[in-house]
Amino acid sequence: MYGKKRILTFIYLCVLSFLCIHAAAQSESDWYYDKEIRGIKFNGLRFVKSSDVEAVTDSFIGRDFSDEVYSELLNKIYALEYFEEITPLALPADPEKKAIILQFNVTERPVIKSLSFSGNQGLRSSELRDAAALKEGDIFILSKVLLDERKLQNLYLEKGYTDVRIVSDFTEESDGVKLVFKITEGRKSVITAIRFQGNVFASEKNLKKDMKLKEAGLFSKGAFQESALELDKQAVLLYYQTKGFMDIVLVDVIRDVAYNEEKKRDEMTITYVIKEGAQYIFNGITIQGNRIFSDQELLSLVKLKKGSTFNQTRFQEGLAAIADLYYENGYTSNTFYPDIKKDTDNRLISCTLMITESRRSHIEKISITGNKKTKDYVILREIPLESGDIFSKRKIETGLRSLYNLGFFSSVIPQIVQGSEENLMELLISVEEQSTTSVEFGITFSGIADPSAWPVSAFINWKDSNFLGTGKSIGVNLNGSNEEQTLGFNFNDPWFLNRPLNFNAGLHIKHRAATAPYYNYFPGGVNKTDYYMNYNQVAFGGDVSLGKRWVWNFAAFTLTGGLSNSFSRNFYDASLYTPVDVTVSDRHGKFAVQNTLWMKGALNARDTLFDPSKGWFVSQQVAWTGLLPKLESEYFFKTDTKGEIYVTLLDKPVSETWNLKFVLAGYTGLTFLFPVKNTPIGMNNMLYIDGMFNGRGWAAGADQSSSVVGRAMWSSFAEVRMPLAPGVFSLDFFGDIIAVKESPEKMFTRLSGNDFFFSFGPGLRFSLPQFPLRLMWAWSFKTRDGKFEWNSSSKNAGRFVLSFNLVNQ
Repeated sequence: MYGKKRILTFIYLCVLSFLCIHAAAQSESDWYYDKEIRGIKFNGLRFVKSSDVEAVTDSFIGRDFSDEVYSELLNKIYALEYFEEITPLALPADPEKKAIILQFNVTERPVIKSLSFSGNQGLRSSELRDAAALKEGDIFILSKVLLDERKLQNLYLEKGYTDVRIVSDFTEESDGVKLVFKITEGRKSVITAIRFQGNVFASEKNLKKDMKLKEAGLFSKGAFQESALELDKQAVLLYYQTKGFMDIVLVDVIRDVAYNEEKKRDEMTITYVIKEGAQYIFNGITIQGNRIFSDQELLSLVKLKKGSTFNQTRFQEGLAAIADLYYENGYTSNTFYPDIKKDTDNRLISCTLMITESRRSHIEKISITGNKKTKDYVILREIPLESGDIFSKRKIETGLRSLYNLGFFSSVIPQIVQGSEENLMELLISVEEQSTTSVEFGITFSGIADPSAWPVSAFINWKDSNFLGTGKSIGVNLNGSNEEQTLGFNFNDPWFLNRPLNFNAGLHIKHRAATAPYYNYFPGGVNKTDYYMNYNQVAFGGDVSLGKRWVWNFAAFTLTGGLSNSFSRNFYDASLYTPVDVTVSDRHGKFAVQNTLWMKGALNARDTLFDPSKGWFVSQQVAWTGLLPKLESEYFFKTDTKGEIYVTLLDKPVSETWNLKFVLAGYTGLTFLFPVKNTPIGMNNMLYIDGMFNGRGWAAGADQSSSVVGRAMWSSFAEVRMPLAPGVFSLDFFGDIIAVKESPEKMFTRLSGNDFFFSFGPGLRFSLPQFPLRLMWAWSFKTRDGKFEWNSSSKNAGRFVLSFNLVNQ
């Protein structure tokens, strides 16, 4: 008995010891839970750039480790599709194990060593290579190869190769994958004629107008596409339905194909056989089941009036407007059933719209996908909705417009799905990021106020408008010429202190070699206009501003205020020269200060920021220079008024991917300077025609007298823009008109035809935020006493003008 007790005691102690050891081991193995993630490293990277994975992982640094955080991190790494295997390892970041470093040992997918095409005769390999998303040096991902097969096939279908077959073949070697797209083109099909039978009401011209398929001719290759044929069938039916022919039937579409031996292609004649039927009149709409909105409110949204020819499109737009009114107010679970009655005897159509109303819907969750660099919160703060808010279609559209205007994304795709309960909605936003870092360098030719200066300068600018994915912007710019050199630093935070406040700060250092008129004393008097002295100026300073933006239904309003500060010192031989401009002498031998306090209000209703097609913009800025009595040389008030308008003149589809589009852009601006009585305004702050941003094609000093320098300026332009690659570059034709007067009073009382300077010409405008340049060729002229007078430098061949595509904000 005693022996059994000893055995049982021994077994009990063994089990207890095992449990204690296991618990200690378990505790030791889980040491990293709730510890701060101090760093994330990757071992095994060969072809994948560390910056590509850091864009995903940086947002996790500083968070505490947990199963949820780890799962989210791992999902984002796998979503990159760069790695075949990922082995995680938690390492202590310090001896006390108060923080961890996550290390991922990875095995990369192979890279594409070579990419080629075989069997292509109708399309060049370079054209196919441009269409394919995958390039040599990219990570080989089979799903993306299959997507490229589809892209290449679609390209061939657009060109009329209806029997094309494309398969991919790849061979994996030690240094990468050889990828070959094998193409069987088949014969090309070209439409030579489109005809109609049975059309009495509609002409062939009107029926062809909205068709995707076109006959082969001077402006169309006539490529046949099966998908476009289906769209054209719907276009024919829709045309008749908008004219009241609700019994329209497309009886048949006949395709007659003949092989052209000489051109080695199938030539097709398409014939649409139509049975038109009768034309109907709209007999009105009645509404049932509505309690939230009155009949009058809902019926006012239906633009198709009783007694007019029935128009299917306008009728559907009215029903959609009624549904949108409910959606805008959060009623997304309503049902709308239009009971349409057709009186064939009297040719009347009437409708009873039955509405089943339900409770308001709320936003359950907003999810973001596709952002590798941009932090989630940067995107979410642009959406004026949060979890728990009432669903609003208008607010979603406002948020999407704000995301586009950030310039961070090439596409923003929203999706609204049902939430966990009936009246809960989830908003999914998928984004595709584009480069936000730009490096600009080059040479500019610009107008300057000093006629003896050399108008050429070199510049280099670096900017990241989405620094570390935080939405903040930083930049450095260096400009240098024979006369002036400037180094500047700038910073922008559009959500200062996590509020919708736009904060800007900048620093600059500048050296300038300048000229100024000086007093030349003669026995008979003093000459203070014809003799110029040389002097050097060193300046440094900074500026800071803070603004807030409100988004309304019709426009966005921005109110901004700021302070600019500059310290400058002039160097010249005071024993030889006495400058006429006291602002030059006041800065001699000492650093003088200049302060400017300003405020600006702007209303923006443009559809896009960098390449508008419609909308308008107005702004008013006021500024006061001279804040410290007796310490500054200049004391004046400045007002700057600007207005823009954009109208789309033509937007006609020419192909599946390009529209012939013309946009009319107009601008006008007024600037006035009002000095304190008996105080000067230095030449640096006076208004003049610079030839690069205003009065393009004129060059101050070289082609004008100093009389055009003044305290009042009116500048306007009109441009007809034709986007060649929308959002990238555009062919423009511009016309400028500008006038400068000595004072604001004379702008209104003594403005004559002799004061206006004109210029016109073509130009190429880049609308990418990373490359905001304009290349223009300008002819310039003016009138003098009613007579036409060319600018001598542009009379024959015009002159080249390089400018920047600056956006007023």
